[in-house]
Amino acid sequence: MIAMTDVTNAYNEVLAGVRGHFHGIEAEAKNLVAVDLSLMEEENPTPGIVKYEVTSMVNIQAAMQKSTTSLTFGSNDYWYYGQRNTPNGGYCDGPYSGQNQWSDAAYEIQKKIHNRKAVPTKRYWYSNNVTIPVYATDYLNHTDNQTNDNYREWLMYGNMTTQDNGFTCIPPAEMNFHLWGTEYVIYHYNNETNPGCRPVEKDFISIDLRGIEDSFITIFCLHEADIKYGILQYGPNPADIL
Repeated sequence: MIAMTDVTNAYNEVLAGVRGHFHGIEAEAKNLVAVDLSLMEEENPTPGIVKYEVTSMVNIQAAMQKSTTSLTFGSNDYWYYGQRNTPNGGYCDGPYSGQNQWSDAAYEIQKKIHNRKAVPTKRYWYSNNVTIPVYATDYLNHTDNQTNDNYREWLMYGNMTTQDNGFTCIPPAEMNFHLWGTEYVIYHYNNETNPGCRPVEKDFISIDLRGIEDSFITIFCLHEADIKYGILQYGPNPADIL
């Protein structure tokens, strides 16, 4: 059993971390969107020790004033499909080729999705949160008129790189297609004719999108994600000041 004093101490640590994140952002017009507290799974946990992970999301109102162009990919957005943690990601063609290796196509798409996400103006939070693992190969592109040609087979990025038309450097048009495709997976319910992964009666919170390589049979590069949903709740009272 966890003592109440330990719970109180943990709460104060979480609150301090959220406040540090919030006040560390240099923007006047901002508001706290959500805080997610999750237990960390360990293969060999230490008896009596509970570890948790805290994710806080802050909305900067200036970001909502971006032009439409900033919410899509431009003509110089050639991004390596993944590998930002190596770091071997970054721009892979065009005038910025070789730069920004700590980012990649998956992370750039993730950022656009979060920037394009609608944010309520009143106080709100999410309850009954769930995280759903998603793989590109789970969601076929239902608008693809020529299947098995290794081109836009899936809504999210997936490519057999050993084929003649294989590629790991994703050009701007494909970046925008997979931005749309990933959002389709996020926002469409999983009981539709052309399903996404959204659970019924739950709303999108956030996505962690990654590029991986599967070489079990052939070199196959794809995007996978953990998508978080919850039930959107509104509060009648103004939020407390952080």
